[in-house]
Amino acid sequence: MNLRIPTIALLASLVTNGAAITLLQAIGNYPQLSTLNTYITNSSNVTNLLSNANNFTFLAPSNTAIADFLTGTKDNVLTEGLLEATVQYSLLRGGYPKLSFTTAPQFPATSLSNASYTNVTAGQAVELLLDSNGAPQIMSGNKSTAGTTTTDIVCTGGIIHIVSEVLSVPMQAVSEFTAAGLDYFIAILNNGGFLNSANAGYVNTVLELKDITYFIPNSAAALANATALASNASSADLQSIFQYHVVPDFVGYSSLLKDGLSLTTAQGSNITITRQNGDLYVNAAKVIASDYIVANGVVHVLDNLLDRNNPSPPPAPTDATPSSTPTPTTTSIPTANTALDKSVPSKGLTTGATIGIAVGAAVGGVLLLAAIAFFFVRRHKQNKRQSGVWSEQSVVGHGEKGNLYRPPRPELVTQEHEMRPGMHSPAPDVPMRSPDRV
Repeated sequence: MNLRIPTIALLASLVTNGAAITLLQAIGNYPQLSTLNTYITNSSNVTNLLSNANNFTFLAPSNTAIADFLTGTKDNVLTEGLLEATVQYSLLRGGYPKLSFTTAPQFPATSLSNASYTNVTAGQAVELLLDSNGAPQIMSGNKSTAGTTTTDIVCTGGIIHIVSEVLSVPMQAVSEFTAAGLDYFIAILNNGGFLNSANAGYVNTVLELKDITYFIPNSAAALANATALASNASSADLQSIFQYHVVPDFVGYSSLLKDGLSLTTAQGSNITITRQNGDLYVNAAKVIASDYIVANGVVHVLDNLLDRNNPSPPPAPTDATPSSTPTPTTTSIPTANTALDKSVPSKGLTTGATIGIAVGAAVGGVLLLAAIAFFFVRRHKQNKRQSGVWSEQSVVGHGEKGNLYRPPRPELVTQEHEMRPGMHSPAPDVPMRSPDRV
């Protein structure tokens, strides 16, 4: 009983003291937030915002974070508008203590709804997750990463985390394409004529819409397919291609892209989301980079172009043991008609079929020549053996050090291009070497 009374008194004291500490007071109590405190004090709009905040998580940039941020601004000055937008973006709606962070990303809405900086109805989002070491990370515009230096500072109405970087307010989608190094996609825009003023109407309309999910093809294969399509496509076809890669009225962060989800694109046809073996697919195209938060939504990067007339999912995984000699495969490049218009009657071979037949004929010819060569070599071996000249050692041969030498077995080498998160440009795909002529 004697132990219980002091405990109750202590809890009551903590509640009383906690209620007395407001968000502004808590910021003022930490020396590493003195620069932020000065900015807040000098801005009536920011002061009012934080004074009235409730049910929040505030990601407060440290003095060092602000100093680093200012080196990238003009004249090392933080304007009133950018200050207010940045503080709004740092004020999350809802409580997110350290223990709520997980390895699965979360995308809470923030208080940033200023139309000059964002065009997302629910409020611009940030990404919260744990890194490989279990440390909290905050991802903002262009995959900028901020760590935490102090967490779970409790005050009236919410929680404060002190962060090591000023959050980056998301930029316009067209700027993100450049900042993220989506070189292949920019080439697709150019080769497809999407940068021409004649097509600015529907392109700009998409870029200015609110609540958009972009699925952006960015690979050598996507560029090759898009270039082939553009050579024969009409203006209406090109518009359909562009709009089929955009989903309006839905900000589809990766956490919302569930297996089997069907989404209607700006073109009018649907795409289907598939999760398979830990990978995310849109139709049969693989997502190779996800969750670039932009001013009016989110961008996901694909390894190939989407085709509205072929919305098939990726091939189902198989447990079958592959044969010792892999079967050569080819990726056909569809013509504009085969990719865009189902109504075109099938009165001839498509480009893809022609390529397939040509490759098949070439492989068949190689196999025939190989069979003939094998027949004569075998006959020659038999004659040698009958004459007592050949032995097992002489058939295999010796290396430089006397070890048995066997010719290396052919192997199929593939290269998968993956766009990594961040601003690094993807390395160009290395073209497959054509087989030596027989």
